[in-house]
Formats: sequence, C-alpha cells, structure tokens
Amino acid sequence: MSSLPCSLLPTTRYLQVLESYMVWCNFSIRIACLMNMHSTGLSAAGQAPRLFSWTTKVGIPLPSLLATSSIGLLCFGSSYIGNGALWSWLQNLVGVSNQIAWLSIGLASWRFRKAWVKQGRSLDGLKFRAAWTWPWGPGFVVCPCYSQQ
Repeated sequence: MSSLPCSLLPTTRYLQVLESYMVWCNFSIRIACLMNMHSTGLSAAGQAPRLFSWTTKVGIPLPSLLATSSIGLLCFGSSYIGNGALWSWLQNLVGVSNQIAWLSIGLASWRFRKAWVKQGRSLDGLKFRAAWTWPWGPGFVVCPCYSQQ
C-alpha cells in the first residue's frame, strides 16, 4: 500500500467501510425476512394483523418485508435529526440488545446441558451437540458480555 498515492488511500478505506455496511444491510434484510416469516405464522394464528399473513407465490412475506424495511429506513433517516443524537441512541440500543441476546444464549446453553445430564440423559441423545466448543464455548460468549455490563 505504500506505493499507492496518498490521495487514493482514503478512498480505499471508504470503499472498505461501504462494503462492510452493504454486507451488514444484506444480513439485516435476511434476518428481517426470517422474522417476517415468523410474523406470518403469528398472523395466521390471529396474533398479528391479517395483512402480514399474505405471501407471494414463492413464499416471500412482502407486506412484512416492506413494513420492516420502512422502519429501518426511518431509523436510518434519524441520523439527520438533532446532529445524529437519535441515531446514536438507536445504535446503543442495538449494541446493548445484542450483548443481552448473546449473554442469554450462553447461559441457556450451560443451563440446558446441565439440566439434560442431571435428568440422567446421555449427551448422545441430543440431536445437535457442539462437542468442540464445550465447555469453553458458552464461557467465551458469557464472559465478554458480562464484563461489559
């Protein structure tokens, strides 16, 4: 990189940041689609508006996807309100909720496996067993989350 002109270096960094944001957006839309599939089931059970039960011929919950994308667009637009203060609050909220989610996943993994063995069941009876990360995997998830709170 030392042979590159100095004026090209910042552009390269901006492109890397742009690429990471695009990957993140793609991932977020994919997760939103999965959550929208869940809302389709809730809608069919009468626990969400009926509009969200409609899907396209290939199974895409279009109303749910549009609602989720609209909310995301409004949140992104909030970065222009109040010098980005609302955007900072939303980012902090997402960061804290991610830490809480991973803390819960790690603790649930520990508790589930302990309860499974305490009930006298063999670990071979589990349909999925992350053998290569046990027992340090949940601790690897829980300790950093707990230390930051």
